[in-house]
Amino acid sequence: MKTIAIDMDGTLLHEDGYVTKENASALKKLQEKGDKVVIATGRGMPDVQRLLNEVNVKNRTALFL
Repeated sequence: MKTIAIDMDGTLLHEDGYVTKENASALKKLQEKGDKVVIATGRGMPDVQRLLNEVNVKNRTALFL
């Protein structure tokens, strides 16, 4: 298992504030491999939960900076 840390704004999210199909697919593949996704962000937990629920990421952690 690997731990993958991803920033939300400008990395995971499109400039319009949504997770692209390509990024959603990459997150799904990481999850299928058993990797842990860590979201590094200055956003609040409700934003993080909403976005990760939209792309169905289950094995996750958030790191708030």
